[in-house]
Amino acid sequence: MGRAAQKNRKIEAEKFVLRDASGKSRVKLRVWEGGAPNLISLDKEETVRSAPGLSKIGERGLGVDSLYRGKKQAGIRLLIARNGAPSLKRIDEQGRARTVPGSTALKTAQTGVVEKRAPTSLLLFGENGKVLFDAMSNE
Repeated sequence: MGRAAQKNRKIEAEKFVLRDASGKSRVKLRVWEGGAPNLISLDKEETVRSAPGLSKIGERGLGVDSLYRGKKQAGIRLLIARNGAPSLKRIDEQGRARTVPGSTALKTAQTGVVEKRAPTSLLLFGENGKVLFDAMSNE
């Protein structure tokens, strides 16, 4: 087979997995349901350490953490919402947001009302997921 034939070859799949010499998954490239691409880096225990890409709801971002295959880890997520608003979230071992400076949506449990937060807002959450501190500027 000549070089010209090799140049036109392509590989297609729904998901790619790059493994290390011992066969452990170290990098995954996939498309979420709904079409959002995601690149995942894993450590030697196959625990997610970073995940740049689009979230299932279309937010662009970088996660340095994650709940993955039931493994609980704390970390941070830097997101840019579909409307361009930035957000940084500190996530606890249960996968719940604990600190959210910047734009986010806050849903009231009792009413189900979703309130959009300004880029200059700050939310702190307790272990039970309830808001402990809420500072929102009037932009």
